[in-house]
Amino acid sequence: MKKLFKKLATLAMAAVMMVGMGAAAFAANTTNARFVKDTGDELKFSMGTKVINSVETTSDGKIKVSLKPAEVKTTILGAEIGFTGSITSVLQNNEEILTTEDENSNTLANPYFIVDPSSATTISGKDFKGILLTLTFDMDPFTPPGMSDTMNAYFTCDEFIISAE
Repeated sequence: MKKLFKKLATLAMAAVMMVGMGAAAFAANTTNARFVKDTGDELKFSMGTKVINSVETTSDGKIKVSLKPAEVKTTILGAEIGFTGSITSVLQNNEEILTTEDENSNTLANPYFIVDPSSATTISGKDFKGILLTLTFDMDPFTPPGMSDTMNAYFTCDEFIISAE
């Protein structure tokens, strides 16, 4: 009986550890991070993913999104034109959250912002949530037709998918 109790206790402990590791793995990973239009549709030229350098979960459970310039090409009047686009401002609730300098006032190669996943809201008509932001783009040599310099967009990822229950 004592051996059976030990085996059951060991099995229960292993199950608890597996569940704990699964929860920690979920918190540490953010997959398919992207920006989408405020309608939930993809951004033109894949800019919703190309401007994201990396995404990580901070020790307090928030999401840190590092940005980078993105290069895109499109054809205008029969000529292929290359564009470079960067996000120069990220507002959440009308407050700037984009960090462009480190603590020594050095310009960061990859500016970043941090958001709290608990601020994700359901996007109307979609099966996923997002964090509503206002993004400002700097496009070179000019803003391509069909794009806007400033737009409302959602930051979203697979972890914000609404499960069908």
